[in-house]
Amino acid sequence: MAIKPDVLELLYAAEPEEFVAERKRLERSLRDEGRTEEADELAKVGKPSLPVYAANRLARDRSGDVAQLISTGERLAAAHGAGDPEELRKLQAELSDRVTTLVRHAGELSEAVEQRLATLLRAAASSSGTAELLRRGVLSEELQPAAFDALAGMTLAAPKPRPKQERKPEPARERKRGHVEKLEGQLAEAATALREAERDLRKAERDHERAARRVAQLTKRLEDASG
Repeated sequence: MAIKPDVLELLYAAEPEEFVAERKRLERSLRDEGRTEEADELAKVGKPSLPVYAANRLARDRSGDVAQLISTGERLAAAHGAGDPEELRKLQAELSDRVTTLVRHAGELSEAVEQRLATLLRAAASSSGTAELLRRGVLSEELQPAAFDALAGMTLAAPKPRPKQERKPEPARERKRGHVEKLEGQLAEAATALREAERDLRKAERDHERAARRVAQLTKRLEDASG
């Protein structure tokens, strides 16, 4: 028996240190209502990792940004199905920007956790099933792209049927295939460079914040000493 959505939303809204206690409370409540099977299933739900918790919290605190991320993922799937390299590049960049914005609002996290959160957000937004879990803030585990970056796990739209044409000579077909493969390779390289730039940007922002706090502290000490 599946756990009702409202129960899961209450559970995953709990702070990490309160998760186990909240699970027990909800389990007792379900048993008191006679929902024994549902209570048994709830008792098996494990405590989410920090990136999963951060993603679920973003779904509640930044629901608009999460909705835009999911929308971008859907448009990226359509562009992939249409085979438009230019639109793919544009939407890949937009998806990365939205992921970076969300990670920036996730609070104080280590660089490693930020990277895992970014990967999770990309993967969750790229599949209709996990996108809905992210939207509701009830993700239970970390997700890893199974294929190329944000297109991982996505059910892609079938290419639009083309009018029947005379069969092209084999050399022309090979040239076209080579051109497509070249564009795909360039897109993969650009996406990798973008991820590295995002990581460097987050590190630079943290360094800037630490330096700003240090300047403020020393300025205060100087003012106190001068007075």
